[in-house]
Amino acid sequence: MDPEKQKQIIGYFLEEALEHVETIEKGLLDIETMVADPEMVNEVFRAAHSIKGGAGMLGFSSIQHTAHRFEDYFKVLREDPSFKIDETAQSLFLSALDGLKELLEQLQSEEGLSESTATVITERLQPVFAKLQAHLGFAGDREAAPAVDNRKEMMTVFQKEVPLRLREMLELFKQADTATGRQKLQGLCEDLRKIGARFNLSAWQELLGALQEAVGNPSYTYKAIAPLAIKEIKQAQELVLAQRASEIAVPSALRKTAPVAVSKSNGKTDNWLAFVEQVGWRVMDSWVGDSGLRYNVDAPVGHLPAPMWLASWTQVQDGEGRALEKEYGTWRQKLSDCGL
Repeated sequence: MDPEKQKQIIGYFLEEALEHVETIEKGLLDIETMVADPEMVNEVFRAAHSIKGGAGMLGFSSIQHTAHRFEDYFKVLREDPSFKIDETAQSLFLSALDGLKELLEQLQSEEGLSESTATVITERLQPVFAKLQAHLGFAGDREAAPAVDNRKEMMTVFQKEVPLRLREMLELFKQADTATGRQKLQGLCEDLRKIGARFNLSAWQELLGALQEAVGNPSYTYKAIAPLAIKEIKQAQELVLAQRASEIAVPSALRKTAPVAVSKSNGKTDNWLAFVEQVGWRVMDSWVGDSGLRYNVDAPVGHLPAPMWLASWTQVQDGEGRALEKEYGTWRQKLSDCGL
């Protein structure tokens, strides 16, 4: 994304997020009235939800997870109007909100929100949230908390079975990229997704479903998808073991639109498809995106930046090169149809 455009989008997010923080702060300062008024509770819940959603879309996980904590607590207050709130709870809520404001203000600064700064702030907030959760007397992961007698089994499964599946996945990623290999990877993702289903972990299931689609898409190379898949599953496993499964989120990299396939079929289109499959721009009925091609960065200005093995397409001895030259005009006409 263009840096100026990205800066503008972050600016919009900050403007709205700070307004939502004001809404939450207003409710917390008059917390007894807020708890007794369902509409006020809904208002602060929606404010926290909006901050969480916006931060998640932009990849600011520290802000996303902090706002998610508030959303969980406000959800409990919304579902149980008789819940009693005292000054201690109010003080802890406001301390946690100060941390959320600090994250947003740091993002707004010229330096921006670095990973190290975000870590310092969120680690400082952990004991505050722990005290608040203990004081209020409810589990933070309300959305998907398994029964108490099931929790021990869940911990055992995530400590033993999940690492085994991860190791199998890592070994497959080390092998050649084949259709069979991708099917096996999808099977492992499905196994992991079913583990989450056993314990009603909806966020875990959503993540593994997204990964299952990604590893089955040839436009995602092993080199691109392997580190992302391993990292996301491991982080999600750690969140489950920390009883914070509701904080699991599908990364933006997995939400990108898949390459567009050509839907119409005629003689010319069939010839075109045969050609692009020959040069490797289309694999297993899926278009290979930019990240899946290796381009010749030294190609002359105005020349098609072909894959490396076709870099010398203008040379007479390169048979594939002559085919590429012949199809060049067709390539230009087909760009919009192919979604490239």
